[in-house]
Amino acid sequence: MDHKRKQRLTGALVLVASIVILYPLLFSGGFEDEDMVLTIPEPPEAPEIPKYVERLDILMEAPPEPADFAPAPPAAPEERPSLDKKQLPVSWSLQLAAFSKQLNAVQLQDRLRGDGFRSYTRESKGSKGRILYRVYVGPDLRKEKILKLRNSIEKDYSLKGMVVRFVP
Repeated sequence: MDHKRKQRLTGALVLVASIVILYPLLFSGGFEDEDMVLTIPEPPEAPEIPKYVERLDILMEAPPEPADFAPAPPAAPEERPSLDKKQLPVSWSLQLAAFSKQLNAVQLQDRLRGDGFRSYTRESKGSKGRILYRVYVGPDLRKEKILKLRNSIEKDYSLKGMVVRFVP
């Protein structure tokens, strides 16, 4: 069949189908108005609002300060992180281990995360072109915090970590 004949046949089928569907609705009285009775209930009564009397002529006394009140210590000045040449903050990580098998690195990473440390792994090339999977904890902007972390991990995990600069 050619294209025009297909279009005509499709149009005729659409017309016949629409007549079959719409004929009973139009000529059988399906759109008669039906009387609907709506009952709207009365709105509930509003609750009574108590009336408060404000007296502005009475002066209130301020309560005395408690005897154990000590003024808050002055806030320490916030340290701003130093920026490198690329204007990124200088941050530090703790490299704990390097494995030749990725499974070992992932197991250590999962163990560290289970104990609440932020740890991650990175793939790198070692000597002789071998692929190494390094496990890190951190990063943090304060090197002192990473050094304290190194001491606690050394006690708990028997791993001597190396503080390295974090590169995103």
